[in-house]
Amino acid sequence: MGLRSLRSSCAKMPRGLPRGVSLENATQHSPKDEEILLTLGKFSENYLMVKVIDKGIGINPQDQPRIFEPFYTTRKNGTGLGLSICKHIIKSHGGMIEIFNNKNVSSCTVQFTVPVYNSNEHK
Repeated sequence: MGLRSLRSSCAKMPRGLPRGVSLENATQHSPKDEEILLTLGKFSENYLMVKVIDKGIGINPQDQPRIFEPFYTTRKNGTGLGLSICKHIIKSHGGMIEIFNNKNVSSCTVQFTVPVYNSNEHK
């Protein structure tokens, strides 16, 4: 399986695309009309990797250690539950998630892995 990419501007994000928390965060933190890069690829024989790369200002280093804590938010009307729930769901499926600022550019990457479903194992 090769690497696949989808580029879309924040203002023209497809309505039919499931608006997961990391994609929603990317649209909220990127400048209007900036592209968000969504990549899908094989991480290993049994895992798929998804990356959401935005063009926002990145994560404040002081906030980084707490971003997955329930009820921790930097938004005025945020609940602080989105990333915590994402992490819980991904881990419960045997995956992992991480968020980091990109080097030499003002942007952030959310990257997670999940096991690949094998229909032969579930017959």
